[in-house]
Amino acid sequence: MRDNSINIVNVPIGPGSQSEGDMVLDYMKMPSEMNTYDMPSFPEESELERCPQAMSILADIQLMLGQINENGQSSIMTLTELPEADLNLLNQILGEGEVSVLIDGDKPVRIQETVMAGIWRLRTFDEQGNVTAEAIEVAEIPECVKDQAFATKVDLPARIASLPEGLLNAPSVLIEIADTSVDYQRDPGMASHVINLSLLPFSPEDHYSLTET
Repeated sequence: MRDNSINIVNVPIGPGSQSEGDMVLDYMKMPSEMNTYDMPSFPEESELERCPQAMSILADIQLMLGQINENGQSSIMTLTELPEADLNLLNQILGEGEVSVLIDGDKPVRIQETVMAGIWRLRTFDEQGNVTAEAIEVAEIPECVKDQAFATKVDLPARIASLPEGLLNAPSVLIEIADTSVDYQRDPGMASHVINLSLLPFSPEDHYSLTET
């Protein structure tokens, strides 16, 4: 009698069944954390009483906020040298927000938004890196940033066309910026356009190209 049975051969299949050898996938690390807003830490009343200069500055900031809320007028206040306790109290209450700006030049300016939107700390430096002036500005955008906004303008579409290959998201972000810039030229009163970079995978090359462009 002929044997018509079929021999069954156990062939391993599925994930992990085959030898990977030297071929190992290397996945880019995806964003896993997001900064969130934290309420500033407020000092005790007794500590406030020991820092009259800081309290006076905070009162002036309150008036500046009322002015910009009433008529949209920004204002700036130059800070004189403060006692260490007053400065520490001011830093504790104002804190640091998410937005920072660096203006290069003979007198570089470093700008840091506080935890309160629209309140900015400005520090001007000399060529040796010493602080020569410090101020607080209440504005949607600091005036010095507006003044410098187009001082170094470039042909963005041309820059985009010359980007190196292999980038992930830098080209699409730059294209979005270029398109939005055209929209602003047509309608300067349009609402602000925000691009959230924190959730986009960016390689070191992406960061470099975005900064340089």
